[in-house]
Amino acid sequence: MMRKAPAFDRERRVQYVFALLIGYLILRVIFRLLYSDTIRFDDVEQLFFTQELRLGYHFQPPLYTWIQWGIFELLGTNLFSLLIFKKILLFSSYCFVYFITKEITGNRHLALLAMLLMLLIPQVVWYTYRTHSVLLLASTMASIFMFIKLVETRKILFYVLFGLCAGIGLLSKYNYLIFLGCFVGAAFSLPHFRQPLLSKKILISLMVFLVVAAPHLYWILTNIDIASSGLYKFEADVASGQFTDTFLGFKNLLLASFFVVGPLVIVFTAVFFKELFKRTPSTPQTLLHPDYPVLFKRCLWLTAFVAVTAILFFGVTSIKNHWLGPLLAFVPILLVLLLPQDTHSKKINGMIVFTFIVAAIILIVTPARTVLASHFNSYHRLNVPHAELAEKIKAHGFISGNIVTERQTTGGGNLKLFFQDSTIHTPDMPLYFPLQPSAPWLIVWDANTKDYYPRAVSRLLASLDAPVSDDMTPIYIEAPYKYSKGEKVIRLGFIIIEAP
Repeated sequence: MMRKAPAFDRERRVQYVFALLIGYLILRVIFRLLYSDTIRFDDVEQLFFTQELRLGYHFQPPLYTWIQWGIFELLGTNLFSLLIFKKILLFSSYCFVYFITKEITGNRHLALLAMLLMLLIPQVVWYTYRTHSVLLLASTMASIFMFIKLVETRKILFYVLFGLCAGIGLLSKYNYLIFLGCFVGAAFSLPHFRQPLLSKKILISLMVFLVVAAPHLYWILTNIDIASSGLYKFEADVASGQFTDTFLGFKNLLLASFFVVGPLVIVFTAVFFKELFKRTPSTPQTLLHPDYPVLFKRCLWLTAFVAVTAILFFGVTSIKNHWLGPLLAFVPILLVLLLPQDTHSKKINGMIVFTFIVAAIILIVTPARTVLASHFNSYHRLNVPHAELAEKIKAHGFISGNIVTERQTTGGGNLKLFFQDSTIHTPDMPLYFPLQPSAPWLIVWDANTKDYYPRAVSRLLASLDAPVSDDMTPIYIEAPYKYSKGEKVIRLGFIIIEAP
């Protein structure tokens, strides 16, 4: 039987767990700052996009970029500003999971368990460099919490906040609409949740949602080619026939779903097998309303139905696990709600300890992958010595100006960290930022594969009316990869064009 500890002990336990969680996130930031000053993937995009505030940028919504721009203005354009924003979003996601579970169960112990089970979702604990997905995770959890408050209180304030969270969700990542549609659809199927949604007050939520989303929706309508430029990601690289593509779609869906919640479900089931599959019926938990587990189950089934429909009728074949991560992040809450009333507190404590052990392993393994790269002959983007390369470029006389780089991942975003007064341009992105008049130009490309800048850069230079000429002489620099023994080097080619 799960015994309740004295109120003081329960409060102290909550404080200790939150302190450990905050400490873990802080250590993630510190370790990241220590072992590499290079950025990758989504962060590179943010350094590119934050050069100017716009209503939209490309096939991802702009809210993350807007907030990141504000943090850059406050804390400076640096790696710390990129990291701290993501960790704040992650912490807010954990907090919302705690508050959602506590609101439904009235049990802080179970709320802590649900919150820490998030550490068993790889997309939450490992792939924390994703930008829009982390914001989507936070807005999804916030939406669920505000919906619960809306249902249980019927106060106008929570109708407003639910609409606000829905607008923020859309501006976080477009697949938030899949979650919202499935969640609201599941709610409509249950009488307890249907009535608040049919209230006239829901129009307040709708109006707030439209006010928040309208400027970006207008941008989408006027820039539909840019906004839809990411649809290719849902298609197979090579068309192989309808049957093969459908099979590929289902295979990718199953694999992505397993990678998101598989480890969590396996571990949770192994630990609480007796409680979940007792031969004799157990006393269910006393919940805020007995339909809450049903709500999350039906949301899960509707999400699966949408994915299957997309595969069968819209030819979707490519489904990434980080796309599904935020959409399935409520699974820890559902699992905890399925536990019976007589679940022993020692098992819950053991599971909580296990999640922190996993977090500690991740804390060590993450930097080890970069620091020990030479031992496994496996180098990746965090091993690229952009700081050393930037110093060598500066030694040739370029301090600031217009930078044209072959790819944003080759140097564009990272160079922005070291040439903060410069404007970056790249063929990767169909966006143009204001040129710096009467400023020098720097053309950069990957010289490991080519001795002169590629045609894509040449076309971009022509469109920017750059002062290029046929007699420009390239300069080549090299630097060993971080933590290598000199056997792995990166070679950049660049041309400096003096200010006119």
